[in-house]
Amino acid sequence: LMNPLMILVKIIKLRWIHILSYDQMVSRKINNQTTRCANSIFYTTLFTNSAPNYT
Repeated sequence: LMNPLMILVKIIKLRWIHILSYDQMVSRKINNQTTRCANSIFYTTLFTNSAPNYT
């Protein structure tokens, strides 16, 4: 029997991988320093907010 929390974590991890791969795809098209800076801030914030879900 799986813990619902573990299922949620797996969904978040899958989504996280998808977001990162999508970001790399977009970065190739938009090779802009400002955009990359904003993205890194966004992903750092996103990861910090979702980090408690992993533990």
